[in-house]
Amino acid sequence: MCGIFGYYSMNVPQTVKKALSFVLNGLTKLEYRGYDSAGLATFNDGGFDIIKTTGNVDNLSKKVKKYASKFEDKVNVSNSLIGHTRWATHGVISEVNSHPHTSDASNEFVAVHNGIINNYTEIKHFLADKVDEMQSQTDSEVIPKLFKYIYDTNKSLTFMEIAKSICRYLQGTYAFIIVSKHFPNEMICCRKGSPLLVGVKNGDDTLELFLSSDMCAITEHTNDIVHLEDNDIMHIINNEYKIYNVASRSNINRCTSKVQISNEENSMGNFTSYLEKEIYEQPSIIESAFSKRVKKSIEFPEIDKSKIDECNRIILVACGTSYHSCLEGRYIMEQTLKKSVVAEISSDFVDRHYQINAKDVCIFLSQSGETADTLHALRLCKEKGAYCIAITNREESTISKEAACSIDLKAGYEVSVASTKAYTTQIAMLCLLSTYLSNEDVSSTLACYENLGSQMKNQISEYSKLIPLIANSIQSYSSILFIGRGLDYATALEGALKMKEVAYVHCEGILAGELKHGPLALIDDKILNIVFVIRGAVYEKMLSVLEQLIARGSKMIVVCNEDDVDVLSLVPRGNYVIQVPRTSEYLQPILNILPMQLLAYHLAVNKGYNVDRPRNLAKSVTVTD
Repeated sequence: MCGIFGYYSMNVPQTVKKALSFVLNGLTKLEYRGYDSAGLATFNDGGFDIIKTTGNVDNLSKKVKKYASKFEDKVNVSNSLIGHTRWATHGVISEVNSHPHTSDASNEFVAVHNGIINNYTEIKHFLADKVDEMQSQTDSEVIPKLFKYIYDTNKSLTFMEIAKSICRYLQGTYAFIIVSKHFPNEMICCRKGSPLLVGVKNGDDTLELFLSSDMCAITEHTNDIVHLEDNDIMHIINNEYKIYNVASRSNINRCTSKVQISNEENSMGNFTSYLEKEIYEQPSIIESAFSKRVKKSIEFPEIDKSKIDECNRIILVACGTSYHSCLEGRYIMEQTLKKSVVAEISSDFVDRHYQINAKDVCIFLSQSGETADTLHALRLCKEKGAYCIAITNREESTISKEAACSIDLKAGYEVSVASTKAYTTQIAMLCLLSTYLSNEDVSSTLACYENLGSQMKNQISEYSKLIPLIANSIQSYSSILFIGRGLDYATALEGALKMKEVAYVHCEGILAGELKHGPLALIDDKILNIVFVIRGAVYEKMLSVLEQLIARGSKMIVVCNEDDVDVLSLVPRGNYVIQVPRTSEYLQPILNILPMQLLAYHLAVNKGYNVDRPRNLAKSVTVTD
């Protein structure tokens, strides 16, 4: 989940200050992947200087500015720098545990790493009497230590040969970049299970490379991208690079691809946070997703429809917010396709050794396309011959590439840790896909799609005073129950998750049908209940739930359709009602979750929390527990 960045140039005159700024800017773009600590290493006078600190990249920038001031306008024709922003997995948040990690006191080998080395304890025991004592509590430090051990054992080996032998030994997931004073003007990049991309700018005798965990840190420099794949090792030397597979001797041709990401996508614009921006972007993104898929009819050319027609069941697999989208998709697909549909949490799916067969269709949802548990589940399903479909927000991602086909959400880069626009776009895409696969008349659904964006815009405008008012009034509550049924069970779960993520309030999503089987014991005037009473298949049942809560003196926020006089007449004074527009049953959850996103956002802002960087969390979960 950490972010790694590297900059390499040859025959490109560059001031020390400029080269350092490339790394700092890259780490700033990657900070959503981890912000516990940050650091970098830069080649200077035949060796590597390391600068690192706890906290965010701003803290690192202050140290780097002081370091750079010693060099004034010094220009280097070659540069080799690596950087890292950390989300702690092994070891507490401290400067010694931050990256880059080094092989010894003289920094002979220096590395940055994203992932988890599963056999690091075994490696530590092996190296105990062979190299300098480990300084950190991390798994990552074994990488440069191993490089030094092998180098000291056989100094005739090339940098590339050392890297190959080590990659064969490492177990787990990794993307790492390593540099060495013994191999000046060289850099090694390795990938297995964690993302690593390389931006390329080259001329006749010049080379500039920008290496990153994410494309967003590269595209301001170049749009020519090389996607490293599992077990790839890139060897950069002088003004060229070659890519090898761990098991092969000959190099592999990985072509560059053109990628376009606008600066506007990466910038916050006039908003105070990325979370606010991404909530407000949803109406236009939903409209865009609709227009890209619907011409004269709904189009999914990447899907082999016959595979779904012939399948025994459909299995939706994801983690976190994307799993809540799966619950919505399960309901929609069961109703429209009349097939067995199940929704599974990726980690549990893997742990249970879920029974898959070749007649299954498996759909994997992931905002980043790199979610480790979901990727593991995908690979298990591929082994069994199932037809695997990816729905991601990154068409270049590992999950997208490894699935039989991939549906790109095109929701734009989502920077804030708490997912909003990817969630609503996932629901919209699942609804469109279900409609495409069904034999039902789609005209009424398409008409609802056409109005959805404008309905969301009106919601945001109308809630501009109401939601902040509600947020102010509920700050004292330490527990909130979100209660829903049918399609809005997933809405309840997602609303609770958003509130946990950014406002740090204990919340639970409750299935209303289970209320009398235990949770009703929690109801009193000290706990807040957010209840979804939306017209549709379970409306009468939710009215009954509402009356039960009122009878027990519940403090509540009720979410209902506009001008629902039955609900409005029931809710006692002193409680809040949020009215949402009405649309088709399957699209309704998109309108229902919008006020919950805004409520979580405003409550977190009122409490003074950083809504883009909630504590203990990172955006892309590229490691498994």
